[in-house]
Amino acid sequence: MFDSGFWLAILFFIEPFSAMFALLIYVATYVHHKITIHTLFAPIVGFSAPLIIYYAYSLWVNEVSIFTNLFIFNQFNEISFYTENNFYWIVIAIITLTFIAYFLKTPKALSVNNSFKKNWIILTFHILISIFFVLLIPEKTGVEFLFLIFPASIIVANGIEMVKNDLIKNAVFYLMLISAVLYTIL
Repeated sequence: MFDSGFWLAILFFIEPFSAMFALLIYVATYVHHKITIHTLFAPIVGFSAPLIIYYAYSLWVNEVSIFTNLFIFNQFNEISFYTENNFYWIVIAIITLTFIAYFLKTPKALSVNNSFKKNWIILTFHILISIFFVLLIPEKTGVEFLFLIFPASIIVANGIEMVKNDLIKNAVFYLMLISAVLYTIL
């Protein structure tokens, strides 16, 4: 738990909006019924440790404004970047595949009462937080889309697993492979 807070703080230095992923730590703790005083405070202590060290460093070099700028969140910018440079088609394809796969797998995932159900709930929160992260980040470069790729790939893999026909599975797989190769070439 300490490590999750620690690495989230390191990510916070790179992109302050990533602090919203702290919610994922507490959702996972709640879903797995592991709520104790230690599991509640360990991520906070882990998150605070790098911040305190960075603040001390900022004081030492007399650049406290760099530290305080981490806590100034810019407003939402437009999302027109995703409609430029063929990036639009990748976004649409990933969203479509994820949406279809999510609704294929969710009824089965929630009908069982084991750890997969809990992990599916956590994955649902993960993709929702990632969507908000991608929309709220002020400087859109395409790199922030990687935060969405991880949960989307797990959902798509589980959705493809639900398809019974091997021909359709292979067609979807080869279509994704060919489109990735064509995107890099073109």
